[in-house]
Order: sequence, then structure tokens, then C-alpha cells
Amino acid sequence: MLCASTVFAAEEFGSLPPPPTAPPAQQQALYYLTLAVNGYSDNLVVPVSVNGDRYAADASELARRHIKLPTSATGQIEINTLPDVTVFYDSQVQQLNAGGGSGTPRLSARSSTGLLFNYNLFYTSPPQQGDTMNALMEQRLFSDYGTLSNSGLWVIKSSYTDDGSRYRRYDTYWRYSGSGRVVSYQLGDLISNSLTWGQSARMAGLRMGRNFNLRPDIVTYPMLQYACSAAVPSTLDLFINGFKTSSMALNSGPFTLTNTPYLNGVGEATIITTDAQGRQIATSMPFYVSNTLLRQGLSDFDLSVGLLRQTYGLGQDRYASDPAFRGFYRYSVTQNLTLARHGETVRGLSLLGAGADMAVGRWGTLSTAYSHSERDGRGQQYVFGYPYYGNTVGFNVQHQRRTLRYQDLSTYATPGNMSKESLQATLSSMLFGPANGTVGMSYFAITTFNDPRTELVNLSYTRQLWGNSTLYLAANKTLGDRGHSAQIQVIIPFGSSDTFNTSMQRNNQGENLTTLGVTRTLPLDGGFGWNLAYSAGNDPYHQGTLVGEVRITRYRGDLWQRGEPNALGRNERLGNLSGW
Repeated sequence: MLCASTVFAAEEFGSLPPPPTAPPAQQQALYYLTLAVNGYSDNLVVPVSVNGDRYAADASELARRHIKLPTSATGQIEINTLPDVTVFYDSQVQQLNAGGGSGTPRLSARSSTGLLFNYNLFYTSPPQQGDTMNALMEQRLFSDYGTLSNSGLWVIKSSYTDDGSRYRRYDTYWRYSGSGRVVSYQLGDLISNSLTWGQSARMAGLRMGRNFNLRPDIVTYPMLQYACSAAVPSTLDLFINGFKTSSMALNSGPFTLTNTPYLNGVGEATIITTDAQGRQIATSMPFYVSNTLLRQGLSDFDLSVGLLRQTYGLGQDRYASDPAFRGFYRYSVTQNLTLARHGETVRGLSLLGAGADMAVGRWGTLSTAYSHSERDGRGQQYVFGYPYYGNTVGFNVQHQRRTLRYQDLSTYATPGNMSKESLQATLSSMLFGPANGTVGMSYFAITTFNDPRTELVNLSYTRQLWGNSTLYLAANKTLGDRGHSAQIQVIIPFGSSDTFNTSMQRNNQGENLTTLGVTRTLPLDGGFGWNLAYSAGNDPYHQGTLVGEVRITRYRGDLWQRGEPNALGRNERLGNLSGW
């Protein structure tokens, strides 16, 4: 009966019962992590509150690492809520990475308002001649609206002067540079910018051009790039020519390596990825980087319009009456090809030119250009260049040839012609290893339309001696002449700011000169520096320099005495005093 009653009392279910409920997971935890901002970490552990994919840290820890916070922020700050900040937690290395979503904000350049007076007094007293004193002066007014500058030379002659003192104006201009657009503007006297296969010209007018010097953070030429994919979170190490240059953490998935050091020439990059289990994959990649190319997406230009300047530095401000224009534009078609256009015009003269810089794999860069001018006939210019810089050998060949009728703005107001042909070839080598020095060879040749040809050959050798001491040897020979010149120099630094140097020189006439010198550099925080030199030989001299910096003013004084006293007890003395 008991058994039966038990069976009859059992319940019947139409479906399975629900599964047991899991205990609630912990939503918030406290981790102790290192904090990296824009890839930089001080390796100090910071307590970080983690709630899912949200991360919070104390405001003082974030401010100490230069993360921009709201005004008067205190206590725990959720890093995810900060504007333009992205956060990534790397569990492999226990690091929280914070970075700017749109890059680190760049501060605009600012300038206070002020006036600068720069002067350089030069005095000479040659034997049996009149004394002369020159004063090179510059006045400069600067502010946020640019710089207004004027420079000139005040010539003071005595004993043999014919017109007394006079002032020669050099340049007067206003210049403004905008770092945002990387462009500089200049109004007044100017020197037009030029490509390597063109000539600059002095003008008075307006110049506008790209100025990459305003932004040192911009890399203008193509850099080494590497794209791949990581199957699991890994660590990447980059080696350039056997030296480790960087290390970074990678998430799983595709990645691109672009943050490589500044390079120029041939080399080999080795990329080693290491996963959490210690497995490594090494990839070697040869490369050639040329700074004559433009990085893809960049352009360079310079435009100048105004009147050509004549008789510069002769005390007469003469300008041509006809307006002139000169400009060029460079742009990158691909990472391996940069094209350029160039043009000049003035009444009676027009010039157009085109050029290209091409990367030839790992074997250097090929540069070519052609220009065509018309003025009393047609003229052409052909330019060819090929530089290559390797680990042990580097060379550069540049050849330029012109026809008789070729002219540009630099020769527009002169009766002469440009050279017919120029050739230069340089070679440097460390075939015996960096420890055994560098050997250099150079050849230069210039031919005029009258067919005189000047050829110069140079040999040099540089080697590091003990410590930071340096040995330098050089020899020069003009082909066709009987003489030659040579020099040997040793530079020995001692202490933190002192240097001793000695040299022996021989000129083309066979005259010898031995020089001893001691130099103390001017301290960066102000003070005094000096230089003393003594030479003996066919043309002896004594020289001394004293440089001092006090607060906002820097002074420099030079004294130079040449030759031995003559029959009248005089020798040539030069004095120089400058301040800015």
C-alpha cells in the first residue's frame, strides 16, 4: 500500500524544468596596470577600475601623463568618455594603452612682439694702406603678424677714401610663415627658390612657397612600410641593419608598420613577431629610401613675382622695369615617382622645364630634367643625375649640358652666358669597415662655350682615433696645372666643451702653413667661450675670439693679425665686434 501510494503521489510535467541560474558575474574589478600614452610608458603601475569595456583611473595619474582632462577634474575619471581618446587593454603585457583618436593636438606657433638690433663691426689695418671700418647692421621687428627686417652695410673709410662714409642697403622684406598650411609668404626683397636643376634670382616683389622646415614632424619622403596580419596577439620587434629600433604590441588581425626611423639609402629591415607562447616569426625585407622623392600625397611649390634686382650690394638700388615671374611645382605620382614642372618669364624671355625623380628598386634614384628657353633664339638644357648610398659604398653623378642660346632669369640682365657643360662625380667608401675610416674621391669639370675646361680632383680620408678624436686627410689637384694642395688635420676634444686641433697645409705654390688652435664652446645656459689660433709658415697669422652671452644679448669679438712686421713696423690687423 505504501509503495502504491508513493507512485500515485508523483507529479507529471509537460516540459523540462528551467536550468539553474548562474551566480551573477563580478561587473567591476580593480587591475594594476602600466599606462601607455601615445605609445610611451613610464613603466609605473597604476590602479585601474575595469567595468566591462570601461576603464577609469585617478585624475592625478592621467594628468601626470599629459592626458587632457576637463577643468578641475578630480577623483576617478572614465578614460573612455574623454574626447578624442581611444583605449585598448593589452592583457598579454598587462598594459592600458591610451591614444589620441585624431592624433596628438598640435600647438599653433606664437611669437611675442619685439625689436632686434644685430650688428657686426669689422676693422682692418693693412700695411701701407688706409684703415677701414665696416658696420654690418640688421633691424628686425617681429610679432604674430610676421617679421619685418632690414639689413645693410655702413662703410667708413679713412686715409684713402674718396666719398666718405656711405650706406649700402642689402635686403628689406616682410615675411610671414603659417605652420598650419606649411606655407611662407615674403614681400619685398627676395631670392626665388629653385630646383636642383634651376638657378635662383634676386627680385623685389612677392614670394609664396612651401616651407617644410616649419613642421619637423612631417616626413616629406617615402619611408619603409610593411603590411601583414597577426593570427593572435603578438609583440613586434623591428631591426634596421641589425640594430633594434622599436618594439610594439599587436592585436590579432591585419596591421601596417609605418612608424620607422628616418632613413636614407640602402638597408635591410628584419621584423620579428612573438606570440604569447613564445613562438617567433622573422621576416627580412631589403629596402632603399631616397629623400629626393616626395611622399605620396605631398606636394611642393614656390612662386615668385616682381622686378629683377640689379647691382646688388653696390650701393645702388636698381630694379628692372619689366615684371618677372618664376615658379615650380612638384608632386608625387607614386611612392617611387615624383614629377616637377618649372617656368620663368619676363619680357623677351620665356622658359619651361619638366623633371622627374624615379626610384630604381634598391639601386638608387634616377633624376632627369629638360628645359627649353626662347630669347633671340632657342636654347635647351639637359640634366641627368644618379645617386646611390649603400652601407659601405655611396656615389653621386650629376651631369648638366646647355646649348649656346639657353638663358634664364639669373642671366637675363648680364652679357655673359652660362657654362656649356658641368660634371661632378663623388664616391665614398667604407670597404674596410667603419672602424678603419672613410675614403672619399671627387671629380669636378666645368666647360665654357669658349672651350676652356677646368677639372679638379679631390681625395680625402677620415678616421676616428682614440675617444672622439678625428684624423682628416685631403689632397686637391687641378688637372693641367703643375701644383697641388694638401692638408692633414687632427681634432682632439678634451673635457666637456674644449677642443684642440692642429693642421698642416700646402697650397698650389708649394707654401706650407702649420696651425695650432684651442676652442671652448659657449655654454648653452650662457657664459663665455673663446678660441685661440696660431699659425707659422709662409703666411703666418694669430687669431683670437671671445664670445659672451649675458641675459638676452650675445657679444662676439675677433682679433686677427697677419704676417710679420714690415720695414715700417706694421703688419695687417683685423678686428671684428658683433652683437645680437
